[in-house]
Amino acid sequence: MNTPIDNFNLHILELKKLDDIFKYNAKLLTAGIDISGLLRAEIVFVVSALDQFIHAVLIYKAMDILKNRKPQSASFYKLTIGLNSVSLFLNNTNAIDAFPIIEKEIRTNLGWKSFQQPDKIAEALKIVCNKKIWDEVSGIMGISTQVLKEQLKLIVKRRDSIAHEADFDLVNQCQYPIDRASTKDSVNFVISLVYAIDSIVFDYVYNQANVNRYLIT
Repeated sequence: MNTPIDNFNLHILELKKLDDIFKYNAKLLTAGIDISGLLRAEIVFVVSALDQFIHAVLIYKAMDILKNRKPQSASFYKLTIGLNSVSLFLNNTNAIDAFPIIEKEIRTNLGWKSFQQPDKIAEALKIVCNKKIWDEVSGIMGISTQVLKEQLKLIVKRRDSIAHEADFDLVNQCQYPIDRASTKDSVNFVISLVYAIDSIVFDYVYNQANVNRYLIT
């Protein structure tokens, strides 16, 4: 079974294909041909990868806590399951066979939730981790907690503009401008952020060399 960071890496490798297509075509096409949609796709893609990563961490850690009877955080009770699943669990004498029932229920209950905004991410990770996520991420990334959160909010806001409003400026009747430099910064920020979170939640030393393998250049 892949870990949450394994799956995130797969998503980033797909994102890098988009970036490679943009870089290749940007050298060949004339200025009159607009391929900025590829950059917008990268923004949407990386925020979606972040969201999926947080979902995966919650499920992975929750099941690890239950299966191995590890200490639960004070917020662990917030992971709820339906009575139907409780009934199936109680009627199942084999605990190993019952775990997939719980996992499926947790996955279903989390499915409609979005973990993109800083507060939502912190609230979610608090369920499976007692650490102060943003303070520790701030220390790893070398920027203040406030700047860290504001930067993520801006990236998510741009993602929402692209995904829900076609990134369209109603006043000037055109799409908001986008360039590869700012897109690269946004993508690499999220990648670094995810690796920092992963190192905190799974308790290992953050390795910049590992992160660099996935940054777009």
